[in-house]
Amino acid sequence: MFALSDTTRRQCYLDLGSALPPPPPALDTQEERERRFAAAIEEFTVLDPANAYEAELVVRIVVCGAYAIECLRQSGRRGEDDPKAPRCRAQAVSMFREARAAHRMLTQERKGRLPSAQRTEGRADQLQPMAVPATGPQPDDVPATATVAAASASQPPQEPAAPLAAPALPPPSPEALAKADDFARSHRCVAEQIRRDGRITPRSKVRFRAVARLTDPAVVDALIRGRSDVLCSLDRDGHRAARAA
Repeated sequence: MFALSDTTRRQCYLDLGSALPPPPPALDTQEERERRFAAAIEEFTVLDPANAYEAELVVRIVVCGAYAIECLRQSGRRGEDDPKAPRCRAQAVSMFREARAAHRMLTQERKGRLPSAQRTEGRADQLQPMAVPATGPQPDDVPATATVAAASASQPPQEPAAPLAAPALPPPSPEALAKADDFARSHRCVAEQIRRDGRITPRSKVRFRAVARLTDPAVVDALIRGRSDVLCSLDRDGHRAARAA
C-alpha cells in the first residue's frame, strides 16, 4: 500500500504556491490568489500521487497546465492584430505539451507499480494455510455439525489483538529547531498560526507573505512539533488569545 507522506505533501503545496502564475494586474487580489491556489490543490488531490516521484510529476502537470491557460488568456486579451499573440499561443502549446508528457510519465509509473502490488498480494494468498477437513470417525447418533458446534463452544473466546501503535516520529534536528526559533522570533504571529493549525494552510499562505520563506519541510515540522522555550511560548500566547476571544 502506498501513501504520500505529510512532509512531501506540504512541500508540494509550497512548490505549487510559489510556481503558479500570478493573476493579471486588474485581478490581482487576495481572493483571486486564494481561489487559484485552492483550485491547484484540488487538482493535485484528484490526481492522488502515491509517492514523492509521482507528486513531482503531478506538480509539473498542474503548473504547466496553469501557465498554458494563462498564455491563452493573454493571447485573447491582445487580439489577433498584436504581434505577440501568436507567441503567446505557441507558449501555451508548449506548456500543454509538457503537461501531457508529465501525465504520460505518471501513467507509466502507475502501470509499473500495480503489477508489483498484485504479485505481492498473490504471494500472500498462496502463503495462507488451507483448511484440512476432519477425517476421524463420528458417532452415529451425533451429527457432524453438532460436534463442531460443541467443540467451538468449549473453547474460550479469544480476545481481539490490540492494534499496533504507530511508530513515534523522531524529534526535530537541532539545526531545524534553531531555524524555527529564528523564524518565530521574526514572525511571531505567522509562527503561532502555523503551530496552532498543525500545518501551512492555503489561507495562511495567502494571508502571510512570510510563509514563502519556509521552504524547508524540516523547519516547518520543527515549527509545529518543536518544544523549545520560544516555540512553547507560542502555545501559551495562543491559549491566552483563545480565552480572550
